[in-house]
Amino acid sequence: SSGQPLHCLINNGELQTPPGAKTEDGSEMTLGVNFFGPFYLTQLLLPVLESSAPSRVVRVSSPDEVLGETHWDDVRGDGYVTDITAYGTSKLWDLMVGLEMNERLKGTGVESFACHPGMCRTDLFRKADHDKMATVITDWAQWAGGQSAESGALAPLYCATAPELQG
Repeated sequence: SSGQPLHCLINNGELQTPPGAKTEDGSEMTLGVNFFGPFYLTQLLLPVLESSAPSRVVRVSSPDEVLGETHWDDVRGDGYVTDITAYGTSKLWDLMVGLEMNERLKGTGVESFACHPGMCRTDLFRKADHDKMATVITDWAQWAGGQSAESGALAPLYCATAPELQG
């Protein structure tokens, strides 16, 4: 710890790997990078955020959250057979945790927000498993109708800085 205050933490894990990729601890790679890593970092930094209050945690989700599934008996993601399902699940969990975190942190001076910027033109899905039709469609849709990555950054920045927002 540097002793410096921390007033905002933006969690924006963005990775989509082919099915079967695992983290060192055995979790499905997309869930590990997009959800578990930022969640753990937030827990480690929570005391600093609380002592720096007012502060905010912003979790970045995705429209693909609708493709997510939650299997409480398989939180490591062993049963996910498509990369888009794992990606959607990581983004669904971002929303769920963002809302729950805000409830649990009431009165601490730390507010939690979850947002999604809409579809953005990035290379995320171009590097994904194109054997799956949902990935191909998502890749095509983001390049056909998505906004620039710079425009997509505005929603999380708004959540991080707008004084009129209250968790």
